[in-house]
Amino acid sequence: HLEEKYHWLEKPQAYVSLHHEDDKMIVFERGDLIWIFNFHINKSFADYRIGASIAGKYKVALNSDAREFGGQGRVDPNCEYFVD
Repeated sequence: HLEEKYHWLEKPQAYVSLHHEDDKMIVFERGDLIWIFNFHINKSFADYRIGASIAGKYKVALNSDAREFGGQGRVDPNCEYFVD
């Protein structure tokens, strides 16, 4: 369970760092997590660049595109993402 592992619900209000109407993307930070949502009905994005307030290495904690959630499995759960 994400809350038990990261305690993100007890952290301060989320900071929305990206809201893109045409791409149907919303990105926000809460605690040490970055939440990225793609609401586009037929677009998947590779190498979509976002900003983050905390530099470091990030990895996928929850992926709604995973096959276990009915997704298409396009996101590698072992990939690491770096922010300078």
